[in-house]
Amino acid sequence: MKKYLGYLSLALLTACNGVTESLDTAPPSNGGTATNPLANSDWVLTAYTEATGVKTEPTQYVTLHFDTAGQVSGQFDCGAYAGSYSMADTLITITNAKPANTNCTMAPADANYMTLLNTITTKTADAQQLTLGLGDGRKLGFAKKFTGCKNPRPVTGNASTPIQLTINTTVNDAEGLIAKFEKNNPDFILQPSQACGDIVKARVNPDTLEQLRCDPVVSSLTYN
Repeated sequence: MKKYLGYLSLALLTACNGVTESLDTAPPSNGGTATNPLANSDWVLTAYTEATGVKTEPTQYVTLHFDTAGQVSGQFDCGAYAGSYSMADTLITITNAKPANTNCTMAPADANYMTLLNTITTKTADAQQLTLGLGDGRKLGFAKKFTGCKNPRPVTGNASTPIQLTINTTVNDAEGLIAKFEKNNPDFILQPSQACGDIVKARVNPDTLEQLRCDPVVSSLTYN
């Protein structure tokens, strides 16, 4: 899979000496019903799949919300967008999805997303993954948006620079954390680094950052 580095940059650092505290993570919330399982659900775009099966990750942070009244909305680089949807079983149609700012000149990635979103015909979903298909092999893949926790760990420092995460490897396995985020968060992109202990650098989108703020393995997050 081709990975783009257009996300917020961070450094993932295993602690030489760290203390881990417990955080209570809120359970995922989904107000869906038997007739509309997507009602009141929020998603983050994780992949584009071409008709050939080639999958690429988005270069931007894109969200998608389904309400209970047949409306979709979300955020992308061009700002907020909204449209309408209808569905029955595995079939779904999204119509008239467009930016709220009519003066916004969409970048190619934004325009492509809007075009695909307004062309989907099928859906498959479970508690954590949503796939919207166009009927010709092309697909949009989404992961369930993180709902937060009671006491998210603060992020200190200058937000325009990388985030440094300190992990207590005497209590938890840093490699296990890395493996978990690589598997479940396609935006979690590793880069080589040299420093104390087992240090890696990675990039994440804002949703993954919120998950890291709530992960009990992480003892601190600092823009560096």
